[in-house]
Parts: sequence; C-alpha cells; structure tokens
Amino acid sequence: MYGAGMSNAENPIRNVEPLVPADVRSAVLGWLRMDAAEPARNGRRAVPAGSDPAAIGLVADREFAVYLALPRDQREEIEKRLFAFWNQRNSTRPESMSAVAEKASTGRANAYRIIQRMSVLGPIRGLVPQYRAGQRASGTRDGFGEPVDRWIEEALLASTSATIADVERHLDVRGAQPAHRDVVLPTPSALKRRVQHLRRSSSARVVMEPLGKKVLIDFCRVDVIDLSRQEEDLWTTAIVDIGTGVILGLGVQVGEGDAGLIAALSDMRRRLPDLARHVRIAARIENFEWVVSPLLIARAEKAGAELRASRRPRIDILPGGERQFGVRLVRVIGDRLGDRRLLTRGRAAPFYEDDAHKIRGFTTGQEAAYALEVEANSRNAALLGPVVPIGSRGHKASLQAADALMSDMVEIIGPVVLG
Repeated sequence: MYGAGMSNAENPIRNVEPLVPADVRSAVLGWLRMDAAEPARNGRRAVPAGSDPAAIGLVADREFAVYLALPRDQREEIEKRLFAFWNQRNSTRPESMSAVAEKASTGRANAYRIIQRMSVLGPIRGLVPQYRAGQRASGTRDGFGEPVDRWIEEALLASTSATIADVERHLDVRGAQPAHRDVVLPTPSALKRRVQHLRRSSSARVVMEPLGKKVLIDFCRVDVIDLSRQEEDLWTTAIVDIGTGVILGLGVQVGEGDAGLIAALSDMRRRLPDLARHVRIAARIENFEWVVSPLLIARAEKAGAELRASRRPRIDILPGGERQFGVRLVRVIGDRLGDRRLLTRGRAAPFYEDDAHKIRGFTTGQEAAYALEVEANSRNAALLGPVVPIGSRGHKASLQAADALMSDMVEIIGPVVLG
C-alpha cells in the first residue's frame, strides 16, 4: 500500500538489521510467510492467509519491536524457543514434538499450545507470557452499543471523508437531545480507535482529503524507557495531519530539548514523497498549530516570518507547559501508539522487568525510537488502507505539492530552531 507498510529492507525510516540478530529476523519472517501461505485452520492469525509482503513486513516490524523491549535474559529464552519451533516447522524432516518440546524446555502438550499462540499473536508475542491470546470485550472491536453505534454509522455514511472531529460533533449533537441525555458517549480516544477499526474492516474505499492542509506539531512523554539512561524520560514529537490523523513525521529523544523536533522534521522529509505516490498532498498548509517547548518559545514569533505571503498559513503558537504537553496530539490520534501510551501529565512510571502489563524497557534509545516508528507505520497503514489511490496521473502533482509543503515546513520551523 504505502511506505509505512514496507519491509525493513525497503523502509527508509530505520533499518532493523543492526538491532535484531539475523537468525531471529529470518525465523520471524519465515514463520509469518508460512502463516500467510497456509489457510488459518484454527481461527484468526497475526498474518491472515494471502497477506502480501507489505502486510507481513508490518507485523514483522512489531514483532521485532517486542523482542527489543525484552530484558537480555528473556531475549535468550525467547530465542531458544523460537528456534526450536521454527526449525521443526521449516524442516523437510521435522523432529518429533517430544524432542522439540525438550529443546524448548516445556511439555509436549504445551508445545502445541505455544505453536498456536505464535500464529495467533505473532512468533515473538506468542512466546512472551505478558501477551494474551484471548480477546476481551473491546469498544474498538465490539462497539459501544445502541444508540452510539448507530450515530457513528450515521456520521460515516453522511460523508466518506468525515474526520474523527466530525463524528464526535455528530455524537455531541445527538447526545444533547432531551431523549438521549442519559447516553454515555465514548471518550475521544476510544471513538477514534472505533472509527479506525470500522474503516479498516470495511471493504468500501474512501476518498481522503489532501494531507497537510491542517498540521499539528505537539510533543509529550511516552511510556517507553531507555534503560541505559533511566533517570530521563523519553519524549516523542509528532507532526500530524489534523484532518485524518496521519502521522507525517515522528521524532524521539531522551530528555527535553529540540532534537525530537528536528528528527520529526527529517522523518517527514522521508515520508512525504512516499505518501504522495498514493494520496493527495495539499497545495499549501492552511492552518498550522505548534505546541512550542519552553526552550524555543522566546523565538517562536519568528515562525513563518520568512515565508512569502501567498504560502503563509494561519499559525497558532501554543506555549507548551506541563498541562499542555501532548493534549492536542492525543485529541487527534488517541492516547496510544500501539502498545505505547502517550503521557500528557506527570513523569513516566518506573520500569519493572517483571511487570506483566507493561513491556516498555529498551537497552538503547535507538531501539526505543525504532519501536515507536513501527507503531506509527502500522497506524498510518491502517488509516490509509481503505483510501482510493490517486492513480498515476496524480502522482506528479502530488509529489510537487509534497516538495513545496516540505519547503514551507522548513521555512516555518527553521528560524525558530536555528535562532
């Protein structure tokens, strides 16, 4: 579909090869490819039968991110079991399950259950006890009940390009009616996840508004820890298209500063041309919202000053304080990037290796950044999956628009960052 769904060998954002051992990469990709080539005999799978290389690459990226988040000793245990099960599955003369179970340090009956988990959750997640194989009740998957589900459907049917904000406004209007005063509406983040799920599961194609008309830059702490520097929080800066929630650029840094902003701008430069080959890019930015860190606020008045009037958007500079960090970002994309929670207040909670619900410690900042980029890629691919491609005739114009848009971004941000 689009670049966020490419395999790591093709992905220009970050190559996983220096981070994950080659034999682990080979086993994970091999397992997923086999799952894609075989019918699902026992229900759902991490990679559905018939999945293309892009879809397999997305799932593999997330598996690698889970692997990198494990403590060193747990990685070794996971590797031992992964190779035992993969070698058995990949061999033309497979060993008996009893021999495989012995290599994996488990019982024969449990070995069959583990193999099933590996296909349902993914070959790494299936080996990590913290991840659940069963599905719990979920507003994202199962809906919120009547009449809220019907109202959401009304909003989506009224406009195929309806934004999350449009759906939320429709729910607010419906809920304000006297007969519905007792109806509990979903939170913005829960509503966003539900709408995204509906669009992913729908076979209907939708027309998306051009990306980049309304842009938000915001930053916040994220529920990920760099174990090499435990005293400092990890922060992420995101450049987001407000209308669609597509992440245009993502940067990660340890502690406060402007490194995350610079990284996000660089990431946007890599992402935009690929996006432009599949969806329309706006001719110019019309609205630009920027939550500026305290370190840059003194120079924020320079934003866009050097941009010619015909290209200059409406610029809203929002001073970033403890109560503002990430609030607007969460409103647009929700409070999670996959398994990672965006923290709008307070410090990140301490990391515990035995915490059964939070796998979030990384040995290096590079590994943590890779994991967040994987989640952004997966999220964008899900949003853009149902979108009608622009076709070959629209490629050239969209690429030109992307180039102009990127130049405007540099002109707006550069004077503030560089002084």
